[in-house]
Amino acid sequence: MTFVGYRVSRILGVPWVHSEHGSGFVRTQNPFIDFLAKIWDLSIGKFLLRKADFVVADSDFVAAFVERLSGVKAIVLENPIQIEKWYKPAAEHNGEIKSFVFAGRLVPGKGWDTFLDAVAEVSAANPLLSKIPVNVFGEGPDKEEVLRKADSLGLSSRICMHGNVSPETLRSFFQNSIYVNSSVLSEGFQITVLEAAASGSRVVSFDVPSAVSLKSEGVNIWVTQKGNYSDLNKLILDASYSDFTPPNKEQFNRWSWTDWVEKYLNIIEQIKSKK
Repeated sequence: MTFVGYRVSRILGVPWVHSEHGSGFVRTQNPFIDFLAKIWDLSIGKFLLRKADFVVADSDFVAAFVERLSGVKAIVLENPIQIEKWYKPAAEHNGEIKSFVFAGRLVPGKGWDTFLDAVAEVSAANPLLSKIPVNVFGEGPDKEEVLRKADSLGLSSRICMHGNVSPETLRSFFQNSIYVNSSVLSEGFQITVLEAAASGSRVVSFDVPSAVSLKSEGVNIWVTQKGNYSDLNKLILDASYSDFTPPNKEQFNRWSWTDWVEKYLNIIEQIKSKK
């Protein structure tokens, strides 16, 4: 589709803005697919990035990848969320941890397996966590494997598979939960991390772009290096013991739609000035 966008822009004689969402080469559990995707990025992907009139990246991580790959400097425009829909005032939090939450596609690399391993380990380390429900949101080809692994870890009586749900339902489960983002894919800017934090979840995450950005705004979340599984488990325990302070609404201002639209219109003005 990127190539189609490039060709259409040239046929119509209009500027082409390319939006990039990947912070690295494609990572799957299939080395052959990873190899083919890398060849694409190093050839056609690089060509298209260099042909774009503007490249917009949804995080600093993505912008850095774009520059390493093509030498092109991208404009960073992080994904927004509907703050009014997701944010819960501190008064609505009681400090109780009511569940563990995973939300994402049930595919290799997205971290559902790491999430279950972590829940089993921290539950053994802290008996108070051993009765807390384990809620999994999302669909994908690994759904049956999720249930099999939960059973092997002794979590079958606690796990609940919700599939895809409405934002209102997900928000209610985020509130007063421990949300674990254990994806090891080359993520762009996962807004689910923002939504969980805004809803009042204790967010424990690998250092994906959105988690790093939240941390930089002073939001009380726990972040560790991607793939550091032992530290992830330790941080989940730390989060469970912590006297949790929910974030302020103002800490999410940079991800409001109002702010996003203003930045996007600024990009359009830059394009117009170069015509």
